[in-house]
Amino acid sequence: MVTSLFSNREALITELRLATERTNALLSSLTPEDLERPVAGLDWNVGETVVHLVVIARRGVNDLRRSSTADGLAELNATTINEIENRDPLYLADKFSRTMNVAIDKVFANIPDDLIFDFHGGSKLTVFSAMSVVLGELLIHGNDIARAVGKDWVIYPHQAVLMFANGWEILTAWLTPDAVHVTESYRVHFIGQEFIARLQIEAGTFTVTQSTADQVADYLIYVEPLEFIFAFPYGRRRAENPDLQRLASRFKPL
Repeated sequence: MVTSLFSNREALITELRLATERTNALLSSLTPEDLERPVAGLDWNVGETVVHLVVIARRGVNDLRRSSTADGLAELNATTINEIENRDPLYLADKFSRTMNVAIDKVFANIPDDLIFDFHGGSKLTVFSAMSVVLGELLIHGNDIARAVGKDWVIYPHQAVLMFANGWEILTAWLTPDAVHVTESYRVHFIGQEFIARLQIEAGTFTVTQSTADQVADYLIYVEPLEFIFAFPYGRRRAENPDLQRLASRFKPL
């Protein structure tokens, strides 16, 4: 099943354009020395993270390689990063921006709403799911890079919700071996936002649906949107909420 809880294409494209502009500005400001800095929480340095952003843009246009398993994604990412040898910051910024704009204008703007296509780990996506996932990649890796070089980076609460609103059934492929045998549900209230999500793990499958405020769930989580996404699914920070910690622990690192 592929669920798109937010299917306003125009709004998602607007957010992607803004994220692309901000990411391009950040990448263009980097020096060759910046590219050598380590990125906390990642196995990559800044330069490798920048190249990965170029790869993400390419995947939206003409690089159709996808990993068949969750564990295979790390190997595929390493391969694609090594394929780009030019590590000049301005070259990479330009390559990223040009390719992302093609992805937005020619691909995301035109894919039929109901088309289902492949993602990593054997998962499937709609165009709405793909846009939410790419938005998340740009904003989270933008934050990774900015922290590493001491620059400002902002992710707004509504963007955090958009990042999670579509397509996160892909995380089924990232369930830990123990979680495959778990049955549990979570109702997540994003503080300051209208969106309420119900997350379900059952029979080795992860689903995300929109919830009402009174829908029954095993665990209730009231959380700031940014705290949520940094803890799950991106694993950049440990959650303070014990139920969010439990949820995050059910998945392999993304």
